[in-house]
Amino acid sequence: MKRFITNCKQLLKRCVNRNRFMTLVIGVITVSSIFVTVAMGLYASSGAAQVDLSRPGFKAVRKDTALPDSQEETFSATGGIDKLTLQEYQRLYAERTKGILEADGFAKDVLSPEALSISRSEAMTAPDNAP
Repeated sequence: MKRFITNCKQLLKRCVNRNRFMTLVIGVITVSSIFVTVAMGLYASSGAAQVDLSRPGFKAVRKDTALPDSQEETFSATGGIDKLTLQEYQRLYAERTKGILEADGFAKDVLSPEALSISRSEAMTAPDNAP
């Protein structure tokens, strides 16, 4: 029996040495399959699958949960870049950072919804198991 095991080991070594590239490919596929299986298991067991609105089955619900149109002015991601565009960007950037720079980083309520400029409805709909 010991001789049989030794012969099998030698045969396996020869096979691996002859086909190193295929062994590498098979190894990579095996390891990635294990990682994907573990990740999907965590996804399902953590409850993230229940709140994932990007899944096709939640198409109707996704429309109901869309955020209302905000009155905030946004900067266009497309278009040309000229002096006027840069001035508009600087103005919008200064408006947004003004509140951040004025906040006291050591205050007790620095992470409150009001300090983070989060509306009350957004804070209420946050998942309970958020980090």
